Amino acid sequence: MTRMDFVYSKSLPMLAMSLLILNNPEVSAEVNGILQSHTTARVHTESCGSSDCEIPFSELRAQLKADYATNDNAHSFTANLELVQDFVFDETSARARELYWDWTKDAIQLRTGRQMITWGTGDMLFINDVFAKDWNAFFGGMPMDFLKRPTDAIKFDFYPGNTTIETVIARFDEDHLPEMRRFEMQSLLLAPPITRESNDDDLEYAGKLSRSFSGWDVSGYASKGYWRRASYQPAIAAPGTNVFHPRLNTYGASLTGQIKNGVFNLEAGYYDSRDDVSGSNPFIQNSQTRLLSGYNRQLWKDSTLGVQFYIEHMENYSAYRAAASSATAVSAEWNRVATLRFTQFLMHQTLTVNIFSYWGLSESDRFLQSTLRYAFNDNLWGEIGTNIFSGNSQGMFGAFDRNDNLYLTLRLAY
Repeated sequence: MTRMDFVYSKSLPMLAMSLLILNNPEVSAEVNGILQSHTTARVHTESCGSSDCEIPFSELRAQLKADYATNDNAHSFTANLELVQDFVFDETSARARELYWDWTKDAIQLRTGRQMITWGTGDMLFINDVFAKDWNAFFGGMPMDFLKRPTDAIKFDFYPGNTTIETVIARFDEDHLPEMRRFEMQSLLLAPPITRESNDDDLEYAGKLSRSFSGWDVSGYASKGYWRRASYQPAIAAPGTNVFHPRLNTYGASLTGQIKNGVFNLEAGYYDSRDDVSGSNPFIQNSQTRLLSGYNRQLWKDSTLGVQFYIEHMENYSAYRAAASSATAVSAEWNRVATLRFTQFLMHQTLTVNIFSYWGLSESDRFLQSTLRYAFNDNLWGEIGTNIFSGNSQGMFGAFDRNDNLYLTLRLAY
């Protein structure tokens, strides 16, 4: 018998409860799903040696979602099952994208299982949303709901008066970074043998406290876990590379409210790098202070414009520079980013034009995503879009300069 993770080793009560729900006549049920086709074609194919490079994504995805709830809404069960056929690599996979049980009583809600958790206020800029992301899907033009990875967690919510308290105990999950088999990028040269430390059984803890004051939503956050992106450190005792996820604690707050017919948001966070407190280990990210401000408002009928400014400061920078090798790329002390999103609805809101642009003001890289979505009816829509990367190859988006792509998505809901 294989060892199960924390959440699913505790899942027998959830499964037993779901069976009770399914066999209980005092229950309501709803079943729906989607059928989605997604194809991505790269613009730069001169160096491609196979169709895998020219067409990094070509898949057919089916989801079946079932929601069951008792008539008193005390218990409910949600299962979102997904089947994916990847035509590029001829792979078929099946997974549970969501699988959780809810128990609700008065001002308390308990959710256990695989679920989506989204915190913070940023648009594609994340500070207090510390949960795992799927950048591979985003860079390939997948619909935005696939950017978030599901979290295996126990989530407890308490609603005393006008306050919301959320606590999460979750299994660690790393970010899903762009795959080299789909994108053209520089290979990270690691000295063999490569030793990967597993965090599969490690737990993370997070909490959020929210309250409204005179039309303003204020939240505080804290988490105890690990960096989502791995660190690569040369082995000490013998030649090789250790791949691991260092410990990380985060603390932050956010504020959202209306100013002059628009919505203003402000968010701040401190990333406490517990395995490199002094900042003298160049192979582990230093502690950071992050700040984000944004404003979103309607320009004219059926149009919105949102702008954001993000700033990140590396703590203990002098210690980092003293330890960093001159032969490797050295990160800057400050990282500044600006974004703009424009959305326009046309033809009785059946046609949606969306433009998102990212400027790395410190790293001198840029990203532009433009999409055109048409709703044929209430159940079927199609979207064509582009992802354009440019700028300094050391930047997050500039590193993908030769991965500009055009994508097409068709989704049928049933």
